[in-house]
Amino acid sequence: MEPSCTSGGAPGVGWGLVSSGYRKLGMGMTNFLAFLEAGINLDNVIRSEIETLSDEELGAIRINFHNQWYVAENDFIQFQNGLMSPEVYEAKKSKSYRSNELL
Repeated sequence: MEPSCTSGGAPGVGWGLVSSGYRKLGMGMTNFLAFLEAGINLDNVIRSEIETLSDEELGAIRINFHNQWYVAENDFIQFQNGLMSPEVYEAKKSKSYRSNELL
C-alpha cells in the first residue's frame, strides 16, 4: 500500500507538491553551497553588522533572504494543503519567519 500524502489535504494535492517543495529547498542549498565555494562564510556574514560588510557580502545576505522566503512559501503551501500539521507550522513560523531573523 502506498503512503498517502493527501490525507486531510486538498483533493489532488500530493507527491507533486511535496516534490516541488523539495526542488525549491534543493535550489536553496545549491545557493548556500555556492557561498562556500566563493569563500563567503554565510553564518559570519549574517551575524555581522551591515555597515561592516563588503558589496559581495551584502549580496550574499540578499540571496539568503530570498532563500529563506522560498522555504517559508513552501512551508505555507504544505500547511495550507494539509501536508504539515498546524503545530509544526506554527513552531516553524514563530522561529523562522520573523523578518529580523531572515537577514
